[in-house]
Amino acid sequence: MVFFAPAAAQAEPRLVEGALENGLRYQILEAPQATGISLRLRIEAGSQDEAEDEHGAAHFVEHMAFRATRSRPQGDIDAVMAQRGLTSGRDHNAFTSERETTYHLDLPGADGADLDLALVWLRDVGDGLLFRPEEVDIERGVVQAERRGMQIPETPTIEAEWAFQFVGEGDRDRSPAGTEESLRSLDASKLAAFHRRAYRPDRSLLIVTGPVEAAAVAPLIRERFSGWRPAGDAAPRAPRRD
Repeated sequence: MVFFAPAAAQAEPRLVEGALENGLRYQILEAPQATGISLRLRIEAGSQDEAEDEHGAAHFVEHMAFRATRSRPQGDIDAVMAQRGLTSGRDHNAFTSERETTYHLDLPGADGADLDLALVWLRDVGDGLLFRPEEVDIERGVVQAERRGMQIPETPTIEAEWAFQFVGEGDRDRSPAGTEESLRSLDASKLAAFHRRAYRPDRSLLIVTGPVEAAAVAPLIRERFSGWRPAGDAAPRAPRRD
């Protein structure tokens, strides 16, 4: 999946770009030769956007997107995706860096119902996550185990190296993994507050590629995402380091 820069977009005649009134940008690349549809939702929300008492929240929120959501309150999104041939971790996954979080879906075919399911879930990611305390506690163990599996010592140097794996840098070394102490302190209310503040349509980009027609996909994006509203004014972000 390629995020097209303006110059590259001008050189790709099959690429259609647009934006909704809420600021969400989208790119649709018609690729008739593809066998399936790929979607990416890139949100400018990462560990750089965490408050001092939220270290690890960006990555934790990413994990919660695969639990209960507005459209799947029973938390069966992985099972539903599996029924459509998607493997969690390969076709259905997400990644968090210091500066952004990207959710991805690679649909095996071009079925319209599967595309709509994907768009509904990605909209849930934007403003429809359910932070139930009991589920937060369960997922905390998963996030902690993932961090321990990376064998990250509590040192800024190692944390900076781990953050580099997630392709993001800012004006401070802050690994998306958090620390053991910070992960223990993150509860449902803190995660919900970070999600509400940092996940904004005006800082998001949706990309759809595959054997699709932009004229048909653009109205679906508008239908599913127009209701996403940012919470207040966007906080300033630190510039990227060279």
